[in-house]
Amino acid sequence: MQKSLLKKNKTILITSGNSLVGNELINFLIKEKFKVIALYRNNFKKKIHPYLIQIKHDFSKQFIR
Repeated sequence: MQKSLLKKNKTILITSGNSLVGNELINFLIKEKFKVIALYRNNFKKKIHPYLIQIKHDFSKQFIR
């Protein structure tokens, strides 16, 4: 039980959240009850989940939208 409480307080940043690997990693981390911030560059179908924050970002532009 204590391990689960620690996960809820952890936030993980995933870059390229709309890639195949990024998407699978996000799904895994959400199931494990981690909070996830996912950066993505291209438009894609956003997921709705209380543990997930999605931010559109292009590293070549050097700013977050």
